[in-house]
Amino acid sequence: MKNRVYERLRGGRGWFYGICVPIVIGLVLALSTGQMSSVAVVLWIGLLVTAIGAYEVTILSARPKSESVQLAATLGTLLDILPSMPSLIASSGAAGVDILGGTLKTFTDRRENLEALNSLYQSKAVVRILALDPDGDGVASMARQRALVGAPSSESSLRDEVRTSLERLNLALGQRVARECIRLYPDVPHHSMYRLGDRFLTTIYRFGRGGSSPSMFMRRDGTSAAFCDSLAAGFDDVWNSQATVRLTDAKLRRKSLPSPAVR
Repeated sequence: MKNRVYERLRGGRGWFYGICVPIVIGLVLALSTGQMSSVAVVLWIGLLVTAIGAYEVTILSARPKSESVQLAATLGTLLDILPSMPSLIASSGAAGVDILGGTLKTFTDRRENLEALNSLYQSKAVVRILALDPDGDGVASMARQRALVGAPSSESSLRDEVRTSLERLNLALGQRVARECIRLYPDVPHHSMYRLGDRFLTTIYRFGRGGSSPSMFMRRDGTSAAFCDSLAAGFDDVWNSQATVRLTDAKLRRKSLPSPAVR
């Protein structure tokens, strides 16, 4: 419920400021034409500033706390209301990070995520990453699913997407560390999972929708322990599977590489 209130308040920002701006313009015009005294204009502007401040404070108070279970219709919506991914990685501590993803494009598009991951590894914490094998059958299955729901991505573009992510991770972590921390699995994923210390961020993939799917964020506690432990065990199953392979040079994209562009 709190998520919904927060999202509605954020969505109403444009409407709210759309009202405030014409009022300010009207006050300035009234002052310049002598229709209103400067004292009255200052008072009105003070009221507007107070209203704006109250609105922003209301949004902040409605923002869900990261300690509780958070639910959202898509991964992007959930990430908007959580602490930043780099801060979540940095606060994972010695327990480290496990990441189970598909192409990992959303994660590797942001340079600061890669930098935080490298810093965490350098602190001697555990870092394990599972990505879709760019040469596996899962890429073709993903492409077919996306085509069936009207969001087509070619098989070759998805393979390149995975390789770009792997190359970015390889550059950020260094070749030796990347070989140690990254493994590749062959089948189309049904969910993504980020274990960030004792917190879990999971997206349950809708058919062909990828990150545009329901997502949840929770801290492992007495209520959620069994659920979180099952997610962690699922990661271990894939990590240790005979079908999972280690990262090699052959899996990397060696052509022109788009760098992580967004900060």
